[in-house]
Amino acid sequence: MGAINNNMQIWQIEKFIKIPDRRLISGLLYINVVNHNDNDAHDDFVQQCFDVDAASSGSVEDRIEYSNAFAEQDNTSQNFADRGRDGMKHSFADYDTFLFFVAGGMTLTGGAKPPSGLVSATGGAQLAGLTPAMATTSNGGLTYQWVDTSGTLSSADLAATWYQQRENPYGDYCCHFVKSHLLARINNAAGHDLNDVAGDNAFFKHLPTLTKTWKQDVALSPSAGVPTHSCDGANVENIHVLSHGTYDTTDSEGTALDMQSLVGLGTGNAAGEFEPIDNDALADIGDDGNTYFSPVDRISIYGKHKFEPKSHTAGSSAVWSTAGTGAVHQQDYWSLVIDVGLRGNNASGSSSASTNSTKALFESQVNVAFHPFGETAEFDISDTLH
Repeated sequence: MGAINNNMQIWQIEKFIKIPDRRLISGLLYINVVNHNDNDAHDDFVQQCFDVDAASSGSVEDRIEYSNAFAEQDNTSQNFADRGRDGMKHSFADYDTFLFFVAGGMTLTGGAKPPSGLVSATGGAQLAGLTPAMATTSNGGLTYQWVDTSGTLSSADLAATWYQQRENPYGDYCCHFVKSHLLARINNAAGHDLNDVAGDNAFFKHLPTLTKTWKQDVALSPSAGVPTHSCDGANVENIHVLSHGTYDTTDSEGTALDMQSLVGLGTGNAAGEFEPIDNDALADIGDDGNTYFSPVDRISIYGKHKFEPKSHTAGSSAVWSTAGTGAVHQQDYWSLVIDVGLRGNNASGSSSASTNSTKALFESQVNVAFHPFGETAEFDISDTLH
């Protein structure tokens, strides 16, 4: 059992794929994340942390040592352990890869619905007559200015109906129906430290990816020999995946691999000292040789469209409209969002862990590829919402 830590410290990287309205999509989504910032000549992240700390105790800066990856909820930081990889330049091993099957779509035809029962105003005079006033004029009503100093009301502003309420009062009937199923996740992170915290094995934070399966036990009909219809509720199976995959340390004949495949310790193979990554390290707490650093904390996949009613404020009140200048409600297409939460820093920079991050612990390259069934068009993958 890992030590408990519920602080959310991630740095979001989002990719957006433009999809037409009401288009059923299904296909494979690949996500590759790797430490790429000048990493060719460096050791892996966990080994670097130990080396820095060993050279001068406490020299690992608090933004790292008290990040969610290394500090418990009570701000007790873990000791960095030597992995024996000094000088091996294994920073390439700090990667995380995912393969999802994604299906669904989004309907944008419902539109935004105006609220009922709220004070509404159309035109400069009515906006100026609200309490508190939202607009003002200095030339007898020839022009009106917003009281929040955002400029003169445009013709679109004067023609729009504005509803008065502090928060956005509109209902949006658009809705996404996107589901994702994790087919495989492969990385090199066992995640276990050598320390013991309150009887639990300390855990370098490595959030497992949740995948769900809805199942039903259906009995066979004795007469027909076919499944009967059943109205019993479905059983939900939750699987939390840290990593899939097997390291092959022998060839197909069972012969152990040598220095052509595995690192050789010391000055060669005089003592047979080749070091394979242990397949059992994920399950065996005592053998943590493959504790490389997985950069991904969590991934969310969902649909999103641009819906931004325009608002103007005065004191503790505001008015809202979907027709005013600057208002947007996109209903021709939506964006499939690949939301990658990287393991983030401790933004407070102190030995008291903060709850949010201002950057990832190290710069990562996030690559996304989507291959939907039956689609011939090339999808535009953007870093901003379409």
